[in-house]
Amino acid sequence: MIFLNKKGSALMQVMVLGSIIAAIIVMLMRFSVGRTANMLKTKREVQAKAFVEGCMAQYNTMAMERALQGYPILLDSNNKEQFTCKAVLNGETITKNIYITWGSTSTGLGVVSFDVETSDLE
Repeated sequence: MIFLNKKGSALMQVMVLGSIIAAIIVMLMRFSVGRTANMLKTKREVQAKAFVEGCMAQYNTMAMERALQGYPILLDSNNKEQFTCKAVLNGETITKNIYITWGSTSTGLGVVSFDVETSDLE
C-alpha cells in the first residue's frame, strides 16, 4: 500500500492564497495612499493659486492708485516691473517678489505675464 504525503499540497495552497491576499492588500494600500497624495497636492495648488490671486489684487490696487496720481510705470530693459507682495497663507505672512511683464496686448499696452515662484508654496 502506498501512502501519499499531502503536506506539500496544503503548504502550496497556503502560500498561493497568502500571496493573492498580500497582492490585494498592496493594491488597496496603493489606492488609498495615492488618493490621499492627490488630495494633498490639489490642496497645495489651490492655496498657491489663492496666494497668487491675492498678489494680483494687491498689484492691481497699487497700479490703479499710481495711475490716478499720475506716476509712470517703472520698467526695466525687459519691460518688467518688480512688485513685492505680502499675503497670508496658512496663517503666516509670506513676502514674495513678483515680476510683471508689460507689453502689447490686443487692447493696447497691458500686463502680458505675472511671474511668481510658487514652488515653495506648494
